[in-house]
Amino acid sequence: MNLADFTDASLVVPELQADEVAGVVAELAGVLERAGHVRDAKAFGQEVLRREAVASAAWGWQMAFPHAHIDGLSQPRFAFGRRVEPVAWGDRQVRSVFLIAVPADQTVPYLALISALARMNCDATLPHRLLAAGDRHDLLDIFRQIPTSASRLR
Repeated sequence: MNLADFTDASLVVPELQADEVAGVVAELAGVLERAGHVRDAKAFGQEVLRREAVASAAWGWQMAFPHAHIDGLSQPRFAFGRRVEPVAWGDRQVRSVFLIAVPADQTVPYLALISALARMNCDATLPHRLLAAGDRHDLLDIFRQIPTSASRLR
């Protein structure tokens, strides 16, 4: 498995319009809702922001990985969005956001996804490649190059 197994072209937004955290979360939650992965984008977004108020999901390399657990999802899914100009995300500046919808009752697939996302922070070239990618299909190609540890967790 690879990171692209948790998303698809309809969940990739190469040019986010929102310029603040709540707007970015709402924009990406709407993408997940339109694709049928989230039933209520507003409620999902509010849960994500509630978690953000406790601990920021901005890790480094100008990336953030906000998430929330939801019922009725068979596997974790993420929407990805990027901005040319960074968004103030807590005490960091963020240009790439992975908004993750996590099944409320499944830990193993989520651990595979989050471990792959954590490994992304070990590759200093990745943030630049994400920002330089031309379109959603180029971004998916990058995601396909990032393996997950799903087979080791089973």
